[in-house]
Amino acid sequence: PPANNYGTPNKESGELLSEEVVIPPNTRVELRDDRNQYSHGFSDDKGTQVSEQGRLITTNGGWEYVLAKSGSYSYISPEGIPITVEYIADENGFRAKGSHIPGQ
Repeated sequence: PPANNYGTPNKESGELLSEEVVIPPNTRVELRDDRNQYSHGFSDDKGTQVSEQGRLITTNGGWEYVLAKSGSYSYISPEGIPITVEYIADENGFRAKGSHIPGQ
């Protein structure tokens, strides 16, 4: 099985360990806890890398749960330029950032 750099989710706080994950080429990793919080990622030998974490957060005064996601993906453009997008999707919507995205 492939090695990974993920830690075990902390069930009490709903937090996952490190959001910065280094994935060796041609590797896929996935971890999930009993609350369906997760960390997963993959990479290939062409420079594509994906990493995503999902954790439950409470809203509405603690009465509801939302699955908040954060992560990034990287690839090499046809022009040979490395492209990286980092994103967050939670109760406040979807937000992405990257040096190639207009207005950033």
